[in-house]
Amino acid sequence: MEQEQATATMTVLLEQAERLRQGQDSERSEELLDLIVFRLGEECYALPVEAVRGVIGKSEITPLPGTPRHLLGLTNMRGEILSVIDFKPLLGIGAAQGLPPYLVVARLGEHSVALAADSCPELLELPASCLQPMATRAAGSPHLRGQLHHEGGLVFLLELGSLLEH
Repeated sequence: MEQEQATATMTVLLEQAERLRQGQDSERSEELLDLIVFRLGEECYALPVEAVRGVIGKSEITPLPGTPRHLLGLTNMRGEILSVIDFKPLLGIGAAQGLPPYLVVARLGEHSVALAADSCPELLELPASCLQPMATRAAGSPHLRGQLHHEGGLVFLLELGSLLEH
């Protein structure tokens, strides 16, 4: 009797372990978004990790006369000259005041650009299913791919390709 009960208990435990394993496998199989998140003004924005080459702290920016408001100038990163882009005017949230504290260096086609950021970028990993179409004030903006809810706020996913149009 005791042997039968032990066998039944072992069978139940093995079945539970298998169900848990299958649940973990399905969680792992869900596509994850690896994002670099930073602030522009009071809002959070993100880029896919694979699009980011690095982050620069305060850097000298050489202004270029006669350029659009979103082009802050040029900077040098280890001998490579990069255009410094401020997404704020493109998103309608006002231009940068002074030098940005951080530059996020991102790939744009065959080139790289430095994007002005108001906070130190952080790494964030979320399920791809969290990405939603734009439903806020910037709906329809060519500069945004979508939005994600994170820690009670919104994170907007930037579309770098839209810079080629400006």
